[in-house]
Amino acid sequence: MMLGFGRYNLLLKLGQGGMGAVYLARQKTLKRYCAIKVITPQFSKDKDAADRFLREARATAALAHPNLISVFDCDKFEDQYFIAMEYVEGMTLGQILRQNGALPLPLALYWLGQSLVGLEYIHGKSIIHRDIKPENMMIDASGGLKIMDLGLAKDHFEADQGMTQTGMVMGSPHYMSPEQINDSKTADHRSDLYALGISFFQMLVGHVPFQQTSAAAVCVAHLNEPIPSVGLSDPEMTASLDGLIAKMTAKDRDERFQTATELKQAVEPWLASYPMDVASQEIFSRVGFHERTVASLLEKEGISVLEVDLDLTVEAPPPTVAPVMAAGATVSPTAPSFWQRKGAWAAVAVAVLLLMIWGWSMKARHKEPPAPAVAASAPAPAAVPVVPPVAVVTPPPPQVKNGSLFVRTQPEKATVLFGAATGISPHTFNDMKEGNYRLKIRMTGYRDMDMDVEIKEGELVEVNETLKRIPGSITIESDPPGADVLVNGELKDKTPYVLQGGDGESVDCMLRMEGYQEAKFTASLKEVSAVRTVKLAAMPKPVEVSHQEPHAPSGNMDTETPFNPDSPRVPPGEGGGSRGPPDGPPPGGDDSGKGSNLFANLPHEMQEGAQHMDELLATARAASDHDWSQVRKDELSMMKEALLNRGARESSALTQALNDNGKVMDEARKLSNADFEKQRVSLAMKMMMNCGRAQGRGGGGGPGGPGGGGRPRH
Repeated sequence: MMLGFGRYNLLLKLGQGGMGAVYLARQKTLKRYCAIKVITPQFSKDKDAADRFLREARATAALAHPNLISVFDCDKFEDQYFIAMEYVEGMTLGQILRQNGALPLPLALYWLGQSLVGLEYIHGKSIIHRDIKPENMMIDASGGLKIMDLGLAKDHFEADQGMTQTGMVMGSPHYMSPEQINDSKTADHRSDLYALGISFFQMLVGHVPFQQTSAAAVCVAHLNEPIPSVGLSDPEMTASLDGLIAKMTAKDRDERFQTATELKQAVEPWLASYPMDVASQEIFSRVGFHERTVASLLEKEGISVLEVDLDLTVEAPPPTVAPVMAAGATVSPTAPSFWQRKGAWAAVAVAVLLLMIWGWSMKARHKEPPAPAVAASAPAPAAVPVVPPVAVVTPPPPQVKNGSLFVRTQPEKATVLFGAATGISPHTFNDMKEGNYRLKIRMTGYRDMDMDVEIKEGELVEVNETLKRIPGSITIESDPPGADVLVNGELKDKTPYVLQGGDGESVDCMLRMEGYQEAKFTASLKEVSAVRTVKLAAMPKPVEVSHQEPHAPSGNMDTETPFNPDSPRVPPGEGGGSRGPPDGPPPGGDDSGKGSNLFANLPHEMQEGAQHMDELLATARAASDHDWSQVRKDELSMMKEALLNRGARESSALTQALNDNGKVMDEARKLSNADFEKQRVSLAMKMMMNCGRAQGRGGGGGPGGPGGGGRPRH
């Protein structure tokens, strides 16, 4: 396809969007390739759509930055608006993610840093993009990132145009901030940072955090649900990245990073700690950037560059019109009059003279016999200088015959280091000088291999190695013991159980025991066997529904004993009740904190729930730093399941309660033994109040106690 389009020739269609199509084009005047976005005819008739399209060009034409797509031109041809911009021989980040899935952390951080530099620039120009997503980030063959498509950009001219009406939603639902969903007109630069946080999550995981089937459901999730964990194999790394993304995507924009500069400063230590590595560079070896070059695209379409350039001629200016002579005027026999009458003969004479000169120069070049001498009286023709060719061919360097090395491993994809070169097996190292080299083969979960290799001139050395797996294992214990162990859904044995495999492997496990709740977790196998002890939570006992009307709690809920709406309030000093949790074990109680005596001063209906919260706190304190991230996740998962079984609904209140209880367990881990014993009861009561709020109660109750499931309020 080659279609004339004003000052451009459209060569082939690159893509189709909601407002129009994008074409690869060649500019006639400057003979350069570019991408042209042409708005569809139906949108051209829509004044608002056309205004928004032109606003994109106006917002970007004045911008010049390495991390932004440059705009060359904006105009209308035959009632169709278009924008001409630079063509990048590359792919969008969205295309790369669809092709490769999750990216290595160094590569994701690298592109996050580049996008922040671009956002910092446009925000400094008072422009908000409002549609940041991987599809609007172009990656070239060198790994450079350029932000494009400012079609929804909000700039300082918008107030004059009224393009965005209150309540109107603009953007891509999977990446939109809560404030942009509620009212696009109120979105500011922090909405771009939210969308970038979602994009960073997608780079690390391979998909967006909310994958509901409808746009409305996705928007509701952005408004109410927390961003899930990236779930990497390293718990410490996972927790750190989750914290970074949580601050980028906070529901309240005042709790996010406030500027791109602030976020960039927070990311810089990450970039320094995780530079580009072999795994990241391997992405470029399989992306196929060469297919996006202009030459490759034209060749695929059967379009000749010469044909394109022949059609890129600027139309000749109109012929000169002879001036009109006034009546009665006379023309003197001057040179112009002669050329007007004799122009054709003069042109022929000049052409003959040039042909004679050209023939003389060709004979001289081929050293033909000289022509007979010309009489001295005849004037010699003027010599015409011969212009040498412009192109100067540089001789190629002398070819050196060196050796080569081919390395293949089983399994493949191992990192191979050979001298100063690096590759991914199977890999060939060409043009290696003669000599002895050290070959190193590395792969996670396998033994390192080192060997000496001699390279000889003109020879190919082949190395085929089978890597040895590093054995890994973990011992799984349960409290109480004797629980069934299921690995990846398959029943294995009872606890204690030694799970074996390869170092670095992660497997999904579940413990199951009658009378106890199922415990699900992920076990990471290590060369040095570790021990994972899982405390099983007892199944909640049936609750007798009380028919007594609930009483509203009085006083400060943070300092008073949480109130169970299914049981009468026990006044201070009566029936063993108290207004607040004691600072330590009650007089005469069990100093170890075990058993129900620790909560003897609480109403009987609340003692079991408090005891269950106390067990969760004890589990939190017993977990090692290495295991705590997974243990915390398992405990909160079981707590959520118990609350749902007892009548709680999926809601922001439930999510907040689980987050608050996670913070209480985090707080308990930091306390000394003495301080923990002093605050033990108050911490357990605080967790009960959180569970009560999740069930729609003012306080009291827990997933394991009677207070967690009574009849609903009226």
